[in-house]
Amino acid sequence: MSVLAGRHVIVLACADAQVRLVSRSAVPGETRPWVADDRRLGVLLCGLTLRSGASLLPIPLDHPAFGEGWWEPERHDATMLCRWTNGDALVPLPDAHLMEPGPWRLEVEVAATLPYPLPAACGTEVERAAA
Repeated sequence: MSVLAGRHVIVLACADAQVRLVSRSAVPGETRPWVADDRRLGVLLCGLTLRSGASLLPIPLDHPAFGEGWWEPERHDATMLCRWTNGDALVPLPDAHLMEPGPWRLEVEVAATLPYPLPAACGTEVERAAA
């Protein structure tokens, strides 16, 4: 729906559907060999909020429902809790009965991304040698 200053707003048709955050991903140690981080990282989030009418439900980034596609939460300063995706993360939405009737908006606050390498072009030497 919109993107402004790192805040992505996505309209959800229904609040009880599965929602995934899918992005490019990279392994920091592969693009920066001096970095000892072999995790596949997508985007670093500093906030997730579900809105419906006047209802506002923050989704705490340290909530135990975070699982598939998420790395453990990290503190990036004394007060900011952030969490990396692996590039394909299932968003733990609250129960739909806690919200007013839709439409629902998911607000995703992106704190950081990485340099993501582009996929190899078609017809590279390796692909030609295998043909």
